[in-house]
Amino acid sequence: MTASFSLREIGGSIVLGALSAALFYFVEIPEDAVLQFLASLTCLPLFVVALGRGTGSGALAVATGFVLLLALKSLYVAGIYVIVYGLPVVALSALAFRQAKVTGGKAMESTLLTAMTIYPCALFLGLATAMISQPGGLAAFTDRQMTNEFNAAVADYQSALDPAMLANITNALHRINFWLPATMGVLWIFMILFGVYVARWALRKKAWSQSPAFNFTKFSVPTGIIIAAALAGMAGDFAPAPYDYFGMNLFAILLTQLVIGGVAFLCRRLSPANMKLCVLGLVCCMAALPPGGGA
Repeated sequence: MTASFSLREIGGSIVLGALSAALFYFVEIPEDAVLQFLASLTCLPLFVVALGRGTGSGALAVATGFVLLLALKSLYVAGIYVIVYGLPVVALSALAFRQAKVTGGKAMESTLLTAMTIYPCALFLGLATAMISQPGGLAAFTDRQMTNEFNAAVADYQSALDPAMLANITNALHRINFWLPATMGVLWIFMILFGVYVARWALRKKAWSQSPAFNFTKFSVPTGIIIAAALAGMAGDFAPAPYDYFGMNLFAILLTQLVIGGVAFLCRRLSPANMKLCVLGLVCCMAALPPGGGA
């Protein structure tokens, strides 16, 4: 579905695209937690446009954000903006409209969640393939980058630190690096889900939405995702390096849809009050997970 491009809608798309670019601008200020939270909302203005006025308006907002970041930052930053947020928002919105038109919205939630799950997996595999020429591949490259940044940060007082403490910190960095693709992929899925639902809620309040409604309890898990998660988990457990790295990270990303689908299954059979407790429990469990695992 596309928007009818009146001057008001064009202006709204440009304004929200600029707001999205401004939020993404905060990504490069990692020392401020508040700004990092705002940066995680980059997709929200884009979803408001794409779900509210159609994918054409959404694409215009993304183009606006790209041009602004290209002018203010660099092609690299603008490209990351499009890959991480712009392209997924437009594609997911178009998929939602298509599902509503072709199937009447049947299985739309599961289709969107499956697309959200596959996208970070594809990005991870694509990046790993692009880095195959690097010594040790993607895992070794990011490990070296992380270690170099840590050494630069503590260079001035490294001699005063206990060697055992430095060794423990280095080991922790290795473990965090091992799970870095999965951590980023899972966080991205939840950020996109959050953006979809908040945008839908805001648009529904104003009666501006042209997109179909989303129902959390209708999430389910396709058989293909279950099989892929099982294969990735076995590769992570039994395959030699670097295939264990690929397997465990892909398994963790795919597991996200299994967890969300399981919670949705429970919610379909619970009262509204217990459903809220179930969702709250999921959020608490995700918050309690350790930042790194064993490599």
